[in-house]
Amino acid sequence: MKENKFFSEHAIHLATACAVLALLLFIPASVVKTTGVRVFFFVMVALLMVGGCVILYLSHRTKGGRIHYFLYDRRRNTVLPKSALNFELIRDSVDCYLSEYIENALSLWKEIPKKLRIRLEEEPQFKPLIAYRMLAELSTKDPENILDTFSNADDRAVGYICRAIHDSDDADMADYLFELKKNIEHDRARISVFFNKNRRCFEERMLRYVERHFEEFYINKADQK
Repeated sequence: MKENKFFSEHAIHLATACAVLALLLFIPASVVKTTGVRVFFFVMVALLMVGGCVILYLSHRTKGGRIHYFLYDRRRNTVLPKSALNFELIRDSVDCYLSEYIENALSLWKEIPKKLRIRLEEEPQFKPLIAYRMLAELSTKDPENILDTFSNADDRAVGYICRAIHDSDDADMADYLFELKKNIEHDRARISVFFNKNRRCFEERMLRYVERHFEEFYINKADQK
């Protein structure tokens, strides 16, 4: 998501500024008596009005080529309404995001590939979603599988999850996961219970995160797989 968001985010403000400046210049242009100065003011007014119109046009054209990452139906090549947003859509989109680097979200517990980490540094808004996706996927497994995966998880991967969800204002869960991994031998009996109990919680937090940061997930349609 490296597209330039300048016009989409600031076009209205810029166009308004052009209109205000044009109005401010129009007032002296109407009263000044010197022909040369009057012409100068009117030319500046005209340029500002044209500039505002151009900004609005470019903004409209830019928006027309952009889609929301989580509202794009990749199977049907259609854009869905915001009311259709749900966990399933987000899960499938996150899996699509990860597909270039891994086979499934569960494998991230063993290692978070370097190329994926580099991409997430460029697109940090995805970090908490990747973390919650890892938690949600593990929570669907049987207790023995959960215990084995979490016990043998790479410490750096767990640390990555904790930092990501901590930065998304979920410090309590981040701290709990960190302590669970740190004291794994003592807390083995709590691991499977924690994941199974919080399956819906992980899913809900993915959905709520996208809803809170909705505007951060627009992309150029041409960049979509």
